[in-house]
Amino acid sequence: MGDIVANIFETGIYKAVEKAGGVSAMAKAINVSRQVVYIWLRRGYAPPIRAIQIEEVLGVPRVDLMDPVLLRGSLAEATRANGTVPYRPRVPDADDLV
Repeated sequence: MGDIVANIFETGIYKAVEKAGGVSAMAKAINVSRQVVYIWLRRGYAPPIRAIQIEEVLGVPRVDLMDPVLLRGSLAEATRANGTVPYRPRVPDADDLV
């Protein structure tokens, strides 16, 4: 299963659980099992798609809910060297598919 977080009380997942009113309440709010929430608590983060959902439902910022390793990579790819111009990958058009 992945690494266990050193201090569970400092994670965004823990904050989301507190805001929801407990593990069961959070699980119901986002339509997952309690076991899934406990797994996220143990890991210290939720999958990106669930982080977005938790942000929408409970208002906890998604960056606090996601794996820090993924965030480092995403942030590095999302900005150019000067850090001000967002990187947008080229979307293939119909000619590319022929």
